Amino acid sequence: MKLRKLKIVNFRNFDNCEIELSNKNLIFGMNDVGKSNLIYALRLLFDGKARNNQIYDTDFHTCNKSNPIEISCYLDISEDNDYNNIIIAKADNAITDNTELFTIKLTIEFSNNQFISNLSWGSENEELIEIPMRGLNRTILDDIFYCVFIPSQNDISSKFKEFKKELLNNYQKNDDDINIESEIQELNQLFNQKISILSTIKTMESSLNEQLDLFDKNYKIKISPSHTFGDLHNNLDIFMFDNREDDIEPTFYPTSGDGRIRKVMYALISYLLNNGVNANGKIPILLIEEPENHLFLSSQIELSKTIFNEEFSPYLFLVTHSPQLFFKISNEANLIRLFKQNQKIEISSEIANIGDKYNDLKNILIENLAQCLFVNRVLLVEGPSEKLLFEWVLDKLGYDRTDITIQSISGIYFDKYVQILKGLGIKIIIKTDNDIAKVPRNDELNALGFNRCVDIFNILNNADESNKKQRLGYSTLDIDNFRNLINSNYTGDIQDFAQSGIHLSKIDLENDLAECLDKDRDFVDSLQKSKWINMWEFIKNATEDDAGKIFNHENFKCLQDLVNE
Repeated sequence: MKLRKLKIVNFRNFDNCEIELSNKNLIFGMNDVGKSNLIYALRLLFDGKARNNQIYDTDFHTCNKSNPIEISCYLDISEDNDYNNIIIAKADNAITDNTELFTIKLTIEFSNNQFISNLSWGSENEELIEIPMRGLNRTILDDIFYCVFIPSQNDISSKFKEFKKELLNNYQKNDDDINIESEIQELNQLFNQKISILSTIKTMESSLNEQLDLFDKNYKIKISPSHTFGDLHNNLDIFMFDNREDDIEPTFYPTSGDGRIRKVMYALISYLLNNGVNANGKIPILLIEEPENHLFLSSQIELSKTIFNEEFSPYLFLVTHSPQLFFKISNEANLIRLFKQNQKIEISSEIANIGDKYNDLKNILIENLAQCLFVNRVLLVEGPSEKLLFEWVLDKLGYDRTDITIQSISGIYFDKYVQILKGLGIKIIIKTDNDIAKVPRNDELNALGFNRCVDIFNILNNADESNKKQRLGYSTLDIDNFRNLINSNYTGDIQDFAQSGIHLSKIDLENDLAECLDKDRDFVDSLQKSKWINMWEFIKNATEDDAGKIFNHENFKCLQDLVNE
């Protein structure tokens, strides 16, 4: 089974949206854009308990009850595998063509002064049929999917109860267990006998019997303890100890720390998903809200590695504010970004498909990308010198960087960043050098910087063969003359680049800066020798006036594009 798309209509802050899905989905965005509402929409569809919750007027978009709420999920069940066979076996009469997407749809409408819910399913382009009920509050859908929701706050006590129930339901006592329980009962009797002969108990008995004699001499009072262990598993609790300790009897710690509790809860969830009775023969769907809460950064990265492992849960929706949760995402993970545009909630999604040829650079790319996902505008630059200079300029001039970021691409091609960020609806600005490179085993030169801008321009503008810009061919001119030719003869293209947020240097950062501040060749040579270190030395001595000149100069229009919405 493959998750393909989700459609939400008239539900809470979603007017009408359609989201592309994969089997592993990361949901992110600023506060108050509806991330929790998106998770709850999924719960209404796949979790029978949530579906039986009370519906309110506020669940309808802008309280518009004249139109129904519609939540639909589209699944690809065309392959022959266990999960698809579960659906086909249960919904056989609803499937007319399993090469089409299979649709599961929840409709909630207000009629005759009450809310009426209806679940239906079937092939995407066919009329859907109602999903049969299983008793009063269950449907066949609840026999197919096992939906587990992990809220942002710790809920270990209820999960531990569920874990005990699942484990004990599956477990048969052995002979040793029966013998141990018999010994416990004998110890319990001895325990009560010892309590009954305490002097305090004897004093209570004699005092009460003296008073009882005044009323009735035929009876006597006996005070006896009635301690019993009952169900031996009732009062179990979880403790932790350091596995690295060499002590025969290690020190046990309560799971009181929020970080510890969080890790134990994930262990419980992992068991329930893979071994629980409710999961047997069902398709597990895991919904997690803000798993990074109470975890150190290193633990968040390790958690990312765990939850994106196929064995943890094949179907995942995860809400996060943490860049670290993106560090170990699987190659086909889907990024879902929620954001506001013109006071309306928008949703963009993009598969984080890095590609095999980038696997050796994947960690660098993903970690850098993660820093760009929680803002609305990103300036991509060649290296750390540009990042250092541009951040200093904005800070010196007092610009708020809450909603923007400047990211060095760290030696990875711009297009891999652009493809993902564009798909997520994040505005992209680029500042790149006008590189000229020698063609290997050839006397010709390649307009590397200009052609880089051509490729990015075509991506940003969805250009096809009929309207895309063409790369420059090789040249036999020397480097300076070839670059001068580009700057003078292709001004129209360079202006088009700038209109799309792609800013090509006349030469490079150092020469752009020298022209802006009227510096000589020695200044350029110094910055180019030890770029980051000498750039740091430069900004230590630079003034606010220098920052203003840089910001307002045409060579650095990328900064104005970045701060202006």
